[in-house]
Amino acid sequence: MAQAFAKILTALVLAVCCIAPPADAQIRIKDIVDMEGVRDNQLVGYG
Repeated sequence: MAQAFAKILTALVLAVCCIAPPADAQIRIKDIVDMEGVRDNQLVGYG
């Protein structure tokens, strides 16, 4: 009984892994975070 349950569970896990689309992580971390003290444009002061 336990072996049959293990085989069914293994088959279900493999099926879910094959069906689920892979995660597409193409976003850079620096595009989604905002760090304090960092500016996009540099400040230049004269005088």
